[in-house]
Amino acid sequence: MFERLDALGINRNQVVLCGEMQGACVVLDYVARRGGHYAGVIALGGTLLGPLRSAIHHDGPMRGVPVILGGAHDDPWVPRSRVEATAEVLTALGAEAKVLWFHAPRPELDVDVINAVREMFGKRPKGERSERLERGR
Repeated sequence: MFERLDALGINRNQVVLCGEMQGACVVLDYVARRGGHYAGVIALGGTLLGPLRSAIHHDGPMRGVPVILGGAHDDPWVPRSRVEATAEVLTALGAEAKVLWFHAPRPELDVDVINAVREMFGKRPKGERSERLERGR
């Protein structure tokens, strides 16, 4: 994929890799194994695959890459400890990992997740959750 982007004049540092649930797992595994200088990584509802904190498995340098990890407060399939351990591994690889816990039924509906993604792209965050609720009445 990156060879095709290179041919179009698009560098990795202009690319944000994003995945949700199983897609998040695939994206995280890819960047942790291969590293690289991406514009960012967004992984919602997923974690690294396999045993964590293994230098053999995860050794891709990610110096300064912003990473947003999102997890649901009550997700029975993606434990909080696993999301936090994934953040630790990525931070050890040099990434700037940020963990967000969402309350909405889907992460793309949570204002904190939306604002973190907006900030990654250099946009101003939208109003706080309470402001949005007040305006909606």
